[in-house]
Amino acid sequence: MDAKLNNVTLTRANELVKSYHYRTTSLECWESNHKPHHGGYPIVFVTAGAIAFSACLHQIALIADNRRDELELTLGNPSFDVSHLCHNRLCFNAEHLVVESRQTNVSRMTCNGKKILVHDEFSYHPCSHGSVEKMRKCILPVQHLEEVTMPNSEAQASTGETAAPIVHDVAFANRLDSITPVMAQQLVDRYHVATAELGCWESNLKQEKKGSCRVLIWKLKLRVTVQQLTLIASDRRDELKRSLGTRGSYYSVSNLCLNLRCFNPEHVIVESNSDCQRRKSCNGKKIVVHEGVTDHPCVHGDVNGLHKCILPVERRQGLLPNSEENGSTDATAPDPNGAVTNDDGADAGTINSITPMMAKELLDKYRALTTELGCWESNLKACHGYCSIRLRRLRTNPFLHQLALIADGRSAELKMTLDSHVFDVSHLCHNGKCFNPGHLIVESRQNNLRRKVCAGHRVVLYRDLEHNPCLHGEVEKMRKCILPLLRLEAGHHVNGSV
Repeated sequence: MDAKLNNVTLTRANELVKSYHYRTTSLECWESNHKPHHGGYPIVFVTAGAIAFSACLHQIALIADNRRDELELTLGNPSFDVSHLCHNRLCFNAEHLVVESRQTNVSRMTCNGKKILVHDEFSYHPCSHGSVEKMRKCILPVQHLEEVTMPNSEAQASTGETAAPIVHDVAFANRLDSITPVMAQQLVDRYHVATAELGCWESNLKQEKKGSCRVLIWKLKLRVTVQQLTLIASDRRDELKRSLGTRGSYYSVSNLCLNLRCFNPEHVIVESNSDCQRRKSCNGKKIVVHEGVTDHPCVHGDVNGLHKCILPVERRQGLLPNSEENGSTDATAPDPNGAVTNDDGADAGTINSITPMMAKELLDKYRALTTELGCWESNLKACHGYCSIRLRRLRTNPFLHQLALIADGRSAELKMTLDSHVFDVSHLCHNGKCFNPGHLIVESRQNNLRRKVCAGHRVVLYRDLEHNPCLHGEVEKMRKCILPLLRLEAGHHVNGSV
């Protein structure tokens, strides 16, 4: 065991745990008010005799719980980890901590974000770890179905109601409620001193390091950005609340004009952090207009229903760089001097060589079965989870899901996955062998990886009640994952078993 941690006695560890225990969450997580380390864990400075060092709070908690021998397995041994059953890295409640293999620790990620469903007549625990390998179950929040409206219920469909936004910084959000739309509009009108060429509203406030401008409201003792004010003034407070939070928030306020000083309500939106970062690729680009033909370089509006960036317009005379009269076409053939290609699957140069008719004939040829979930599968052996075929005439090995997008007339979306590492072809059914076009979408790689948390879970059906654990379709204009159905009867169920 590490010599420094060995100097921490049981009494000293209990004193440290009590002194840093600042709050207890609804899930019985113990948290401190210390800023977490870059790894997400709170680090504290420990003095034991004449020795001073830093350690993670959950390590101190294990010593305080007299589990020093378990902690020894994780020190200097990459095969074991301290796992948080509550999926909260800030927690140091010893009852939420277990020492297990790293592989088991990573497998618990599939339960992150899920809830225990409790109804008057049945209950369902989505975690299956407690039934396998003598593992402990994950500690998940409880959702009482009789108290909420289900996302896919007929009642919500008829009323058109949407789920309330998840707010992580509740205190700040409650203080923002004291700003009325009328007050926000008055502040927006006061600080709107100039309008730029793109229609950007700008103020004379000093710009901070992050680029935004803040307004100090003395009466309410609040410092808010001008973008937050314009969202409140335009009655979009629910969108604003999604972007609030010091941890766990996937949203931020984005400017379509890429001008961080702008607070024009038509230019300000709330979107995921990945989409916001992706817009930086359009910085410096211009919309080219030539003889009535417009070339918009922004591709964000073509995928996932995102808004296109607002870019300056440049009117050109003569030939456009990508026009056919100039002797070049848009990716009709591979560049012999270094075309952008992928190591696996079809490359960007051969996509146009495969016609939708040819792709459809190949799919019909290799389609061998249809699963219960509607997945189209072949008898080909999968390599790295995907099935590919060899087209000798074109000298390429396209994946079946790539051919499915071509046959569905979505070659433009497919090209976006080949030209960069920003976009991926995502399988909504979590089945890499599937090539059903209805199960395939093109989205950002971060959103694609985020869907892993839904793998292995099912849509729960109980009589007229339906609960879909996937939340991707309710935010960021993403489509929901396609999950298998689980019909339950009265009683207690654990991941499908009574």
